[in-house]
Amino acid sequence: MAYHMCSYPSSQNCSLFHSSSLRLSIIHSALVNTTIYTIGGTAYYWTPKSTPSSIVSANNNSVYILKTSNSYLRALDLSKPINLESEFSDTAEVISELPFEIPHVKRGAVWADRNTIYYWGGELEVEPVYQDGALQNRTREFPDPMKYYTYDLTQPKGAGTWKTVSISAAGGSDQLTTSPSAGEYTYSAEARKGFYLGGIMSRDELKNKDGSNGTRTGIKNSYPVSSMVVYDVATNVWKNETITAGLNGLREGAMVYVAGVGQKGILVRMGGANRDNVFISFDTVYVYDIAAGIWYRQGTTSNTNIFPDNRWGGFCAGAVASPDKTSFTIYLYGGFNNNGQIKGTWALTMPYFQWFPVGSAGEPDIGRSGTTCQTVGGQMAMVRGRADKINRGDTNGGSYFYDMSNLAWASKYQPSEYQVPKTIYDVIGGNGQGGATIAGPADDKGFSGGLGKLFAAAANGTSSGSSAPKNSSGDSGSSSPTGAIAGGVVGGVAGLAIVGAGIWMLLRRRRRNVDVSMEGGAMVGSQENSLMGMHKNPITPNYELNSTARYEMDSVPTPQPVHELDNTVVQGGTYK
Repeated sequence: MAYHMCSYPSSQNCSLFHSSSLRLSIIHSALVNTTIYTIGGTAYYWTPKSTPSSIVSANNNSVYILKTSNSYLRALDLSKPINLESEFSDTAEVISELPFEIPHVKRGAVWADRNTIYYWGGELEVEPVYQDGALQNRTREFPDPMKYYTYDLTQPKGAGTWKTVSISAAGGSDQLTTSPSAGEYTYSAEARKGFYLGGIMSRDELKNKDGSNGTRTGIKNSYPVSSMVVYDVATNVWKNETITAGLNGLREGAMVYVAGVGQKGILVRMGGANRDNVFISFDTVYVYDIAAGIWYRQGTTSNTNIFPDNRWGGFCAGAVASPDKTSFTIYLYGGFNNNGQIKGTWALTMPYFQWFPVGSAGEPDIGRSGTTCQTVGGQMAMVRGRADKINRGDTNGGSYFYDMSNLAWASKYQPSEYQVPKTIYDVIGGNGQGGATIAGPADDKGFSGGLGKLFAAAANGTSSGSSAPKNSSGDSGSSSPTGAIAGGVVGGVAGLAIVGAGIWMLLRRRRRNVDVSMEGGAMVGSQENSLMGMHKNPITPNYELNSTARYEMDSVPTPQPVHELDNTVVQGGTYK
């Protein structure tokens, strides 16, 4: 069956391309019930004939590779068993073609709410757009942060239309000045809110302004973004929230929505790098209480003192709850570091916040980066992505399924419900149905007063537990590095509380004079902003010299160059 590289549903010139020869990378995904929708990013097509802009495959001289922007909305229906080794057809997955007038982007955000797709942000994918059987020469616009795009999923396949919607400051939304990329996005069905955290603003300068060949001049304007955009679907209001200092300038990590904890769920952010290209260790994660608007910095443990390898570059992370909600687990796979694509699967169990290396039988021969993941029942679906070379294709379209109960990867999908694996409940207590007996991290005295309340409420079957008000900021005052980042004292506090606050400020001032140098530990004082919870091994630099650096929020100049990340082509362990 042929691919539709031309205008859907036309088949003009589609016979050049074959259904086992597509790879999508740096794509976005959203989940609606049991269907995963993907859009954006970069597409690599294999063809037996030379086409404009194609190159010869390094491992097959009779095959040509054409690299384009991905202009299709695809759907992967996981309501029934499938075997991608024998049934994969990209044509069957395509439900709509993205209009040329809508910017084709990568590393932006896609959210889904009540059968509507919302598409926002990202950076322009400057690879050529291949539509109607040819490369297009029409002008391509950079993404406008004050516009988003919607698609109605209730329309018949191929009949739906895309709509461009302007964000109105008069309607209560903030004025958004930057279309961010390389940040982390997710969606909370409980709150009906979409989130996009951090990243960079990247704007390529093109040799050809119409973008017909998508070539770059080599000059890039890139700035770190130190805020979180929150879109309230119910009220149609966009807000640009200031974030705590420890999260400033982070990018290329993962942020996972965990339902059932707190009144509106929580977000867990991990991995990636900071503005100085320093890897962020997995011995620390950041947790956001959606209902209260509070960020917590939470330390993690490992019974072997070995943590997942540092990584960036689009890795898998998906969350699932035990049947009784006494434990929650995030499964992690893939990504990229200086040694190339990463293999091996890890699990972070909460509220214990301990990492486990778990089974990886059946995983791809080579690790994946530039991928996206969604959890459906007891399965985590890893959709598309790339291996070490663009010349290596996948007969299954690059999609794999991880059975989170039996801890194994496969190309076959079988619907299932999650059971806590024995590897985990042997440590946290209980059984496959839950019944965890560990209610918090080891030796974390500040946990019970903050995040512990959220997890305790979930285990008790209540939605209460969200602590502290939305406008609080700064450290919680806990001497533990895993205490809440954002907390605060709200109204009606007097007497002893005031004295206590004075003592806390004195202790904090003294702490600022202490040089904390432990690996992965919490940095205080002037070091707190850039190295909090991060390892010191630097990422291989890949940036343009003499670039201007600034904060997106307030344009304060910084002395460090801002590093642009682009995992389009991997050469010698460095993003190029």
